[in-house]
Amino acid sequence: MKKLLIVLVVLGLLGVANVWGVDTSTQTVTITVTPIVVSLFTISPNTYGYGNLDLAISSVSVSGALCPVITNSGEAGLTFEKTVSADDDWVIDTSTGTTDHFVLWAMTNASRPAVGAFTVANTHRFDTTLGTYNDLTDNTGTQVDLDPAATADLYFRIDTPSQVTDGNQVSIVVRIQGTTK
Repeated sequence: MKKLLIVLVVLGLLGVANVWGVDTSTQTVTITVTPIVVSLFTISPNTYGYGNLDLAISSVSVSGALCPVITNSGEAGLTFEKTVSADDDWVIDTSTGTTDHFVLWAMTNASRPAVGAFTVANTHRFDTTLGTYNDLTDNTGTQVDLDPAATADLYFRIDTPSQVTDGNQVSIVVRIQGTTK
């Protein structure tokens, strides 16, 4: 009986030791990593010529081999924005009622969109301040988001001025900026 009592006392003391002297809590460590990735994309072809256009009309760029294609050739997904960085003799605007003022639009789509598919609500129109970027969106107004190796066909719509100062050819420089998501 003494042995049994000693065993019970020892077991009891071991149990008490666990409650009073042993820390059984856990701690966590959070590790963060920011990868160094190559943000690289191409647009090919990188020029588009509308050719001769009448005044006071809207024209959408064509499909096929002449259609600019954005290709994400980098290592990370990219979102895109657009701006007009230069416009020779014409002025980017929200309407074409003033001499030499034009409106420019852009979107990505699986096929050539109709003129009416370009909308202000879907942010297809370029900002009127040179060098100010706004989202490049698809036909639904969603910002273009390309995973690595993905492509998107890029379409432009131009609304030509109702009047021009001269009949010289005009060059409009568009910049597309890709940013990692």
